[in-house]
Amino acid sequence: MSIRFIGFLLSICMCLSLTGCWDIKDIQDSNYLTALGIDYADSKYIVYAQALNFSNVAKQEGGKPRGGAPIWVVRGQGSTVYTAINSMYKAMHLQPIWDHVTAIVFTKQALEQDVWKQMDAFLRYHEIRYTPWVFGTQVAVDQLFTIKALFSVSPKTVVLHNPTTIYKQISQIPPLKLQKYMMRIEEPGMTLLLPSLTINDEVWEVDNKPSKQYQLTGAFAVYNKRMQAFFQDKDLMGYRWIAKETAQTPLLLTSEHGTEASIYMKHTKARIQVEVKDRHIHARITVKVTGIIYENTVNLIEEELIAHAEEEITKQIKETYEQAFKKGVDIYSLKHHVYRYQNSLWKQANQGKDLELDSSLEDVQVKVQIDNAEMARPREELSKTIL
Repeated sequence: MSIRFIGFLLSICMCLSLTGCWDIKDIQDSNYLTALGIDYADSKYIVYAQALNFSNVAKQEGGKPRGGAPIWVVRGQGSTVYTAINSMYKAMHLQPIWDHVTAIVFTKQALEQDVWKQMDAFLRYHEIRYTPWVFGTQVAVDQLFTIKALFSVSPKTVVLHNPTTIYKQISQIPPLKLQKYMMRIEEPGMTLLLPSLTINDEVWEVDNKPSKQYQLTGAFAVYNKRMQAFFQDKDLMGYRWIAKETAQTPLLLTSEHGTEASIYMKHTKARIQVEVKDRHIHARITVKVTGIIYENTVNLIEEELIAHAEEEITKQIKETYEQAFKKGVDIYSLKHHVYRYQNSLWKQANQGKDLELDSSLEDVQVKVQIDNAEMARPREELSKTIL
């Protein structure tokens, strides 16, 4: 057998051994799921999935977005979350891709059930990662999933899929990823605050017509894997001074004459210390925060601004605690501090079940520092220039 013929046979064998891309699929031949919603009604779980056509989500050359990317919502129902998800497959004509899920939304009715059992079901899908954002809502999920993005940009840029942008501008309830959600929900004595997502049609207009957009309002308190209560924004004003994730948040200083000053607070640092006496938890909260003056309408001096700001922050921290106490919620997770730092007392109190909170916070210390007044020149110099 000639050497040339043997080389020919070897080349054919090598070509046959190559895997190639024979089973490759075009982008339009798959069903890309981007958000999941879980509801509960009539003793059944209802699961919603948002699907996007990624060929329409992509941008054109030059950075101009394609207009009007369509959004589809598929619905399944079953006695468990797993069976509800499986029921959706019957109506899917394209292979579903779960890798792009970046948001999970629970309705209030779903949060009233055992949240852990619901999470266990779809986390067994190996394609779903621990990186999606998690929200609660009191709005119908199918309506929530069909909100169009402003300026016809990609639907992946909205608050549902990217809540950090707005949080960096004005911080109140920290966005929560699935990884932290799963970690904190298992922590003994910890109260988890789940941001509440709703629809607002009173802010934006398109061609003189109301435009529905996402808005974060309030939060659901989850304890021991079930929802305890829902809080509106006004009841959680003190929580932002305790949260480690706070980026910047406005503080309005008011009096009987109206708003006196506006300060944007940054670099919040809080410390919580607990002491247990006769199974009652006594807490001491220390907060340090720096701020920038954005408005000073009555020309308060720095010492007056600092004193007023410290008084207002202290008031907000106490009022939030008291509002939560009335609903039986440990809003600052004081019981978790006992578990973590005084574990022997936690065990003596029947794994924390016998621990009680005080009805109010007495020991709250706030230290405010003003960095600058956000003015290029002193007010007197600006007045002379204008005159």
